[in-house]
Amino acid sequence: MRLPSAKATSNTDSQPAIRWPKPSQLLQEIEVFENQPLTKDWAARTKELVEFLCTKTEVTSQEAIDALMALNKQAQAINVLIGQVAQRQPAEFSTESAELVSDLQRFEYRLSRRIKIWAGVVDHVNSTAENTSKPIKKVSLAWLPSNLDDLLQRQIPNNVGWQDYLAWDDLIRTSRVTNMDKKAKVARQRAAQKFLARYHSASLSDAQRQLFQPFFSPEVLEGIHDAASEQINHSKMMLAIELLEAKDTGVAANYLNNAYQDLLWSEDEVAHELAALIDSHWRNSNFRVAINERLLNQMLPQVPATTEPVSERIQGARVSGQSLIETDQLRIALIPNPNEISLAVETGGKVTSETVAKRSGFTFENRGLADFKVLQKLAFSRTGVTSEEPQAFSKARQRLIGMRGSYDRVPILGKLSRIIAKQKVEEQTPEANQLTQQRVESGAKQRVESEVNQLVNQFRRGVQQHVLSRLISMDLEPEITQLSTTRQRIIGRYRVAGRDQMAASQPRPTDFESDLLTVQLHQSAINNLIERFSLNGHEFNPVSLGKHVEKVTGIPYESQNGSSDATFKFAKHDAVRIDFEDGVVSITFGFREFRIGKGRPWKDISITTHYKPKYIGTRIILDRDNDNVTEITGKNRKKLPRKYLSITDEMTIRGAFKVVLEEQYAFDLLPDVVRTRVPGLALSIDRLSLAEGWCGVAFENASATGQSVPIVTPEQVVPGSWSDQLGAFQNRTQPQPARTARRLGY
Repeated sequence: MRLPSAKATSNTDSQPAIRWPKPSQLLQEIEVFENQPLTKDWAARTKELVEFLCTKTEVTSQEAIDALMALNKQAQAINVLIGQVAQRQPAEFSTESAELVSDLQRFEYRLSRRIKIWAGVVDHVNSTAENTSKPIKKVSLAWLPSNLDDLLQRQIPNNVGWQDYLAWDDLIRTSRVTNMDKKAKVARQRAAQKFLARYHSASLSDAQRQLFQPFFSPEVLEGIHDAASEQINHSKMMLAIELLEAKDTGVAANYLNNAYQDLLWSEDEVAHELAALIDSHWRNSNFRVAINERLLNQMLPQVPATTEPVSERIQGARVSGQSLIETDQLRIALIPNPNEISLAVETGGKVTSETVAKRSGFTFENRGLADFKVLQKLAFSRTGVTSEEPQAFSKARQRLIGMRGSYDRVPILGKLSRIIAKQKVEEQTPEANQLTQQRVESGAKQRVESEVNQLVNQFRRGVQQHVLSRLISMDLEPEITQLSTTRQRIIGRYRVAGRDQMAASQPRPTDFESDLLTVQLHQSAINNLIERFSLNGHEFNPVSLGKHVEKVTGIPYESQNGSSDATFKFAKHDAVRIDFEDGVVSITFGFREFRIGKGRPWKDISITTHYKPKYIGTRIILDRDNDNVTEITGKNRKKLPRKYLSITDEMTIRGAFKVVLEEQYAFDLLPDVVRTRVPGLALSIDRLSLAEGWCGVAFENASATGQSVPIVTPEQVVPGSWSDQLGAFQNRTQPQPARTARRLGY
């Protein structure tokens, strides 16, 4: 296949040419396949197309469209290559073959999303060029009605809280600046973006939205949208993506997020499509939990046996006595559903009763037995919890064990009356059993519904109290990206990120359907949380830093060495950063300036300490990696020259920095609320993986083996259990693709 001809069809002849950034990371990955006989020709062609696209074409040219279409065919050919590897004979399918399949899957993911975003850029550049030729209605925020504050105070309950939540005062203040220079425009833009992010927050319920959204007119919202968005620099945005692909950094993530918000709050539909692509691939879910049906059933409570009095009127007879209700263990049955957590709560049991019925001068003593089963279906979706009416089934049996009558002492009349009464009882027994069944079913449904509602409410309160409220208070938006149910597990994917933050962009590690519990956490979730500590650009010493973190998190701080006189000013981005890579947890501190005492300051340095994990039970222990000494690097994490940082300097900095980081950290992954809820459950970590920005943990039930739990390091785990095979990507409901993407077959 020949390269596309040099036939340009640019819609932006009057604008500067926009070229593609060089995807260095993608080209490096292609080189790996050039050394494999099976993929050599395919890799050479793919590399040729990528280099042609990025060096010979402009974004809006026909050559670029043709190259993207050709690249798309190369991406589709990867599945053919994987099939050829999979068809090899068992003797030929080695570890190298498995690694090749994994590498091809990863590369297909990265290449395909590049093609999608590049196609979206083409469409947006053309759309922007078309819109510049049309008169644009600019809506100024300066005229925001002053009486809107009064309207909100009159109409919205607890208005002061809502104004604080929406950051309304900041928006008013930044919008009414008389000298709107560049700095003032940026401040107004950030205030408008914060308002819109909270106005449209996924954390709000419908009832909460109704409290304030109706009072903001379309004209007001139009002005806020206009202030929140600016034209983006497509070249810089694509360069930021390439920098993120090569090395996840706060600078690149911050720039890409700024472009994302400009697109998101724009009134242009094509801009929304491009924003959706960024959201789907670089703001993906960064927390995933999968719970096996076995664990769910172990966590359900045992419903205790209860005794209830019986006092009712049945078929004209006054019935009294008591019944013993014994309910089996609640059980969950999963219902496969790709879009929500769908399950049925099942239980059964029996009701034994001893009653006395009085009617027409006779007293009847009965012993009853009823078996029942109850089923209630529940569905957990992004919008909340829905439940169906419980269904109950029962079978009741009554046995007459004694009978006394007023005429028992009368020889003939007594015997005759007993025969008639007993016959009547036998005739009415089917109807009595039916009435008993209805009573048993009604009571069973009420008990199960009450128990299920109690469990759901406990879960809601626990999540709200221990998770959501804390994250929301730190301006993080925990958002459900997908809920699903398989035959064995329920799976939840979440994004922990404010609207001004990026999230996961790498494929997650593999887990297994049989795992009792798996938790997968991307480093972006932790780094987004750290960013809310307000460390970037601020100055501290070790003690004031500890106190500041204590104030933000509520975690008590105890200084190990309060005499340290080190002072440091954090960098503007990535002040503190966590990385999961190659089985190691790395903690990096970025400093604009670092000084010890009155000595000379070291500027633009980063200090990285590595920790190796091990685990016992449900606890993870991080030990400082003494074999891999603390790294001290300069700007962009490049090695500092010896003339700038001597051996003495290094020793001094490392010595001072030991005040900040401990030799060992240990924490329990299983919350106390779970242990107290299920005291007999003995979960333990079965596998641990740290790779490509992800921490993956799999749990099993240690009590099932009856063995003590040893301390395990990841090196002791059998290879291939996690990262050797890619597994499913973090597939979410994909946004509507851009127009060029549609031409490419997406």
